Amino acid sequence: MSPPLRSMHPMVNASLLYTILMFLLTFDPLDAYEFKHVAVLEDGSQTKENSYIYIPSKGKQVQKDKVQCYEPATMRYLGFYPALTSDEVKMHVAQARKAQKIWANSSFRQRRQFLRILLKYIIEHQALICEVSSRDTGKTMVDASLGEIMTTCEKITWLLAEGERWLKPEFR
Repeated sequence: MSPPLRSMHPMVNASLLYTILMFLLTFDPLDAYEFKHVAVLEDGSQTKENSYIYIPSKGKQVQKDKVQCYEPATMRYLGFYPALTSDEVKMHVAQARKAQKIWANSSFRQRRQFLRILLKYIIEHQALICEVSSRDTGKTMVDASLGEIMTTCEKITWLLAEGERWLKPEFR
C-alpha cells in the first residue's frame, strides 16, 4: 500500500496539484467563447446587418456537429462551437473519474493550496469572468460580479478558514 500523500515529498505534492489544476482547466468554460465567428453563414442567409436571430433555411437539416451560440440578452448570434462526439464525452468522463480518485486521496493542505490558486485566478480574471457570465446568461455586469465573483470568492474564503474543521469525515 502506498504511503499517505501527507508524507510524500513536496515536489510530488506540487506535481499532483498541478495535474489536478491542469485537468480542471480542460473544462474551462472560457474556452467556449472562442467561437468560429462568421460575417455570413454558410447558407448565406445571415449577414452582420441581420445577425440577431439565426433561423436556418426551411428544409435545411439540423447540424448535429455544431452548437449554435446566442447572447441571451440580445439574441445576437455569436457563432458556433463544435459539438462533442459520444467518444469525446466518454473520454472527458474517464478523465474526471481519474481526477476524482486523485482528489479523494489529497490532503486538506493540498486542497487549501489549490483553493488559494483558484481564488487568485478568479480575482485576477474577474472582469473576463463577468463578461462571459453576462454574455452567457444575459445578466448585467453588476449581477455577474455579485452572483459569480463575490459569492464564489466568499465560499472559497470560508472553505480556507473553516473547511478542514467542517469537512472532516464523520463516524457514527
